[in-house]
Amino acid sequence: MYLEAASDLRLDYVHVTPDINRGLASVEILLNRIPDREVTLSLDVTLDGKKIRKVTTTTVNRNVTVTVDMDTRETFYPVAMWSPNYPALYDLRVQVWQEQTMLDQVDTYFGMRKIEVRDGIVYLNNDRLYQRLILDQGYWVESHLTPPSEEALLKDITEMIEMGFNGARKHQKVEDERFLYYADILGYIVWAEMPSMYDNTEKSRAVFEREWLLSVVQQKNHPCILVWVPFNESWGIREVLTDKVQQDFVNEIYYK
Repeated sequence: MYLEAASDLRLDYVHVTPDINRGLASVEILLNRIPDREVTLSLDVTLDGKKIRKVTTTTVNRNVTVTVDMDTRETFYPVAMWSPNYPALYDLRVQVWQEQTMLDQVDTYFGMRKIEVRDGIVYLNNDRLYQRLILDQGYWVESHLTPPSEEALLKDITEMIEMGFNGARKHQKVEDERFLYYADILGYIVWAEMPSMYDNTEKSRAVFEREWLLSVVQQKNHPCILVWVPFNESWGIREVLTDKVQQDFVNEIYYK
């Protein structure tokens, strides 16, 4: 937990959607409010400390999407794609300027990768992907669902990789952000799962939807997450086979 001073006009959200087929990265930027006058957004992309791209754009809108050309073969840097065998990560710095004053800055990272399913086969970056996963419930003897330390999270991943696994399905738990960070840098696949409702009521559905969408927004910049799992079997939706309310709810969560 920490406190950070922020400008009255600041960045609320930065999310990157990669397109490896075209060598592009779409950076969605959300400000906390509509600017009262024009601002400049500056994006710096680096890989292993080497400058890849710098893009600037001006706007008077709150929500802006900036497309970054990641194909830099003219400078001998082809697109580096994220995978378990080579977890390449690009660093991204986003700054908000108004006239000569920098109002806010966010440093983050992203991976260039593509996940899809064709004819029942999972492909990562257009190549077939064989997933050797564990079912990870994220329990700790000394602290239950809260990891006892950052080192313990790292140890969980490194030991699984040493055993020959390349990922985990996080069962019924929105995992600690640090776990996903280490999974990103080590190339560890993650299936991100939402805890189930105990009982299906109007209130529980509303709470589930709100918390599910918040968790997706929080975590979806992580390239390690290849699969989203909103429901486990029929937990929380016991009557989904016959109950139209539950069927509609499942469809709504899927399409959102």
